[in-house]
Amino acid sequence: KEDDTNYEKVCKVYNFINKEINIIGLGPGELGTYAPLSANITINKKYANHQAVLALMHSMLEKLGIKSYIGFTEGKREKITYKDYYTIDLASTPVLKVIIDNSSYYTDGGSIYTPFSVISTGIQGSNATFLDQDKKEFFDEVLPKQTFNWNTNDQLIHVVIKEDGSMDVTETTTYRGPYEESIRELKSVKEKEKAMYAERRVKSVHPKAVLKSYGFTDMSDLDSPAIYNLTYTIPEAAQKTSDTIMSFTNFWIDYGSGSASLKKRKYPMKYWATERTTKTIIFELPEGFNWVKWDKQYKHLSSDMSFSSNLNQTDRQLVYSDRFDANAEEYLTDEAYQNYRQCILTMSELANQWIILEK
Repeated sequence: KEDDTNYEKVCKVYNFINKEINIIGLGPGELGTYAPLSANITINKKYANHQAVLALMHSMLEKLGIKSYIGFTEGKREKITYKDYYTIDLASTPVLKVIIDNSSYYTDGGSIYTPFSVISTGIQGSNATFLDQDKKEFFDEVLPKQTFNWNTNDQLIHVVIKEDGSMDVTETTTYRGPYEESIRELKSVKEKEKAMYAERRVKSVHPKAVLKSYGFTDMSDLDSPAIYNLTYTIPEAAQKTSDTIMSFTNFWIDYGSGSASLKKRKYPMKYWATERTTKTIIFELPEGFNWVKWDKQYKHLSSDMSFSSNLNQTDRQLVYSDRFDANAEEYLTDEAYQNYRQCILTMSELANQWIILEK
């Protein structure tokens, strides 16, 4: 449409290509060339590798008057980086840089499950080489690690605690970036499989949980938020030791410490990607019951990795919130690993804490 913004035009091109063209996993190494198939062949055959898909996207954007640059990159490396050992042999993953209203966006081709401008975690933060066809020269760039629009997972959970210790739960999760792919796959499965997925989700919270209903946004609309919602009950969730005391663990806080089991580390450690996750849990307390306050709040703050949490009662609501930020994906020294380890252990300690309500 003529009244579409440039960003909308790019998204439509991206969505069209991913819907119409089947991707085959053959790169320069398998094909023996960096040259992509022609756009005409890609359109007529309806299949192509990522090189050809991005070449087609570049060609279509060019006709729309939108500037883009074809390039190659490779995944992040723990011990050998482009900075130290830069050769064309390492750059075998195609990537496209798109200029929209003087801002840069990147895509590695994506899929029918991921929106435009989100690149795979394996190449986030890696070096890329692009071709400027007008100037007939190459230029290098470091791909973005993340923005706060990527690699995020936000949960809002509402829990009504009954007098008998059972819980009525509404759980809403918003996905962005790599997290989207798994949830958007629901658009391709049968209704029975969708129900089974919802059942597994509630059982992962508590083995006695009973699914009441589930729902989600239109997973085919890649340009809108991917949101998944569950409602379920957990009978006998809180243990009643008497008529005046009940206790339970926070079932939705399941942080483990397996990745931080080593006390010291001699070799670099790689985290999967930079990310941000948040959880907000609102407990509606039974009449007359109040939370027995903890003697501390659990947090660890640093530039590489941070976790902060808070639990507070106001009237009949007990509100829990936390935020986890991983700003580095490689921990090259033992000092950096110790910082990572302390953060993970703090989160694990929180997961083991009991919430006690007293009347």
